[in-house]
Amino acid sequence: MKKKDLNRILYWIAQVLTCPLCESKYQSEDTRIIETRSEKGEDNAVTVHSDCPNCRSSVVFNVSMFGQEFFSIGVISDLTALDAIRFRQVRPVSADEVIGFHNFLQSFDGNFEKALKN
Repeated sequence: MKKKDLNRILYWIAQVLTCPLCESKYQSEDTRIIETRSEKGEDNAVTVHSDCPNCRSSVVFNVSMFGQEFFSIGVISDLTALDAIRFRQVRPVSADEVIGFHNFLQSFDGNFEKALKN
């Protein structure tokens, strides 16, 4: 994605989107791009992390750009921007790992000290 388009997205976030908790406007300096994605050979979607300048809550947005139009969906998060970047690079959890954890929880007696020793 062109730097000009990324700057437009950051500006748009600061001008249009508000914090879902306190309704303050976001600031572009508190906003970081986590990932860009392409469709049909063009970068036209980004994942953005922003901290509210007022209440300091964090939100992760998915912003899509089609021509001059922007579409966005956001989720309140406890991740920092660095956490969001780091988790983007982690491999997905496998089905076997989910089943193994499910089996562990079925026999877990609540004793974390004992469980962490193993």
